Amino acid sequence: WSIEKDIPWEQCNRQLSPAIADVVESFCLVELYLPDYLGHAIPRSRDSRARSWFYFNWGYEESKHSLALEDWLVKSGARSDEEMSDVHDNLYKHPWEIPHDNPIALLAYAMVQE
Repeated sequence: WSIEKDIPWEQCNRQLSPAIADVVESFCLVELYLPDYLGHAIPRSRDSRARSWFYFNWGYEESKHSLALEDWLVKSGARSDEEMSDVHDNLYKHPWEIPHDNPIALLAYAMVQE
């Protein structure tokens, strides 16, 4: 799917409650931790082609989710480009910590989170 072509951005509702934007921003924040997730998961899955390729594909889709959520926040008027820049700056000051060192537990975590 294409972020630019498959989402009707011109239909963004600029009248939604700020609470909805806060929820969307929360999901966006989860998605923006993708480099941390993959940085932990891929090395622990190196011995399994299936798990490694799962993470590569999952990472690609998650990256599109974060871009779409961020675009919605800006295009709906809920956040400015400057506010999203601040979100990025603050997020990356606090790295995500791995909840499991076991590669199978980490895979289960990714599937449940998804």
